[in-house]
Amino acid sequence: ILVSDDSTKATMTEVNSQTDFVAKNDQFIALTNEITAHVQAEGCATQEELHKTTINGTNFEEYLNSKIATIGENLVARKMATITTDNGVVNGYVHLGKVGVMLGATCDEGAKEKTKDLLKKVAMHAA
Repeated sequence: ILVSDDSTKATMTEVNSQTDFVAKNDQFIALTNEITAHVQAEGCATQEELHKTTINGTNFEEYLNSKIATIGENLVARKMATITTDNGVVNGYVHLGKVGVMLGATCDEGAKEKTKDLLKKVAMHAA
């Protein structure tokens, strides 16, 4: 889950590997973070939209194939979701790298920090 600096947008992606060994690998974790940031920046909502984008000057499918060759296992960016707010905050939590929860709430400007903390705690309980 990637939450924007101003806490008005949160993006979650599901990137699958074949084994838990790879899922705990630093290269895989860095890849999932990069894909999530790309999905948020491009506004992708589906796998098809993601595959039409360019990341680091390369078509996404070619980029992912190069990462598959480097990591040595089939990888799939399957699902993605983004939530936004114009008059509140969003936050999220990932439990053990497997279960993610994103939440958003409307609040006054002065309550944003407290609301952001509350959303994180609620997300932790939901996960």
